[in-house]
Amino acid sequence: MQSMIELARRVPLTELLRRQDQLVRRDQALAAGLNRTAVDGHLRQGRWRRVLPSVYLTEHAAPDLEPRVRSRRLIRAAWMWAGDNAVITGVAAAVWAQYLEELPRAAPIGIIVPPSRRMSAQPRVCVVRAHLDRRDITSYDGIRITGAYRSAVDLAAGGCNDLLHRMARGNWLRPIPLQGALDRGTHRRGWTAARVAVRESVTNPHSEAERLTHRALLGAGISDWRANAELVILGRTLRPDLVFDDVKLIVEIDGFAYHGDREAFERDRERQNVLTAAGWTVLRFTWRQVYENPAGVVAQIEETRGMLRARSLT
Repeated sequence: MQSMIELARRVPLTELLRRQDQLVRRDQALAAGLNRTAVDGHLRQGRWRRVLPSVYLTEHAAPDLEPRVRSRRLIRAAWMWAGDNAVITGVAAAVWAQYLEELPRAAPIGIIVPPSRRMSAQPRVCVVRAHLDRRDITSYDGIRITGAYRSAVDLAAGGCNDLLHRMARGNWLRPIPLQGALDRGTHRRGWTAARVAVRESVTNPHSEAERLTHRALLGAGISDWRANAELVILGRTLRPDLVFDDVKLIVEIDGFAYHGDREAFERDRERQNVLTAAGWTVLRFTWRQVYENPAGVVAQIEETRGMLRARSLT
């Protein structure tokens, strides 16, 4: 990716502003042909506004009415201030790559810079000095950000697991590259929590109730199951919460506020009848059972599996 100065020398100023969300850095403006007097005049007369040191929002910019536009300008301004070798990370990287719609209110813009860099503190900018493996860096829409795997892991390390789990559910993350991004960040703060979140995400939970159930099963050493896997039964495509293929056992986890209306109730019964007619045994557990007594849920699943194995031998 060409440097910001190279870009300013190569394209007209109006085109530069269009590409950079109507933002310009002082040295870019000078490289584009403006002199210091002209730049200072724009600032003094209010046509340009300082966003961060030496980074300006120009008169061509429309008011920040849309949260998405406002988020983009904040992120790009932070990266332009930090320089070409900086990398946007965390929630800001997720917003820039469009995994999230906008920056949450007051969320910091994470920036990784080389360990030798010393930068002044700025409002809403969190600078991390660290080495970053090139496999964890990508360029997108004119700036450098952490790739999807590293962004998800960084967020999990900070206690924000929602994006990691949502990306896993959308099949945006593959287990091996995700583990690689995790391993490359070993010894960083929060990495123990990140490891737990990654381990739970690859089992593909679709709700907190499912996540608790997966955690209880894995904690008991039980891993021979599939989560939300596609089954075609009697011409219908179903995605049960948990499938134990060896004994044709299905486990359904009803979340706290799930299946509360009559239509959903009817649909669940019809689905269960289809499964039963095809020879599957179905166990159902509620959010309260999973939350208050996960060991009891695991014990009942194992007891049922044992019964089904014994039945198959008779």
